[in-house]
Amino acid sequence: MPTPKFRTSSSKRNMRRSHHHLTPAGMSVCTNCGQVKKPHSVCEACGHHKGKAVLPAKQSASNSEFSAES
Repeated sequence: MPTPKFRTSSSKRNMRRSHHHLTPAGMSVCTNCGQVKKPHSVCEACGHHKGKAVLPAKQSASNSEFSAES
């Protein structure tokens, strides 16, 4: 089996790997509340998708859990 005659330089190696980088996930803005969310999914903040209420809105954890202890 053939072997490399010369060592691959770090520049050539890195140029070959230039397409191996990760791309950031696409994000969109909720039309109801303006929060940043994943595209084609229900907004976690208000529970809307395409202008319709699909899920009940989440309450903040600070109001519901800790108010009973105080």
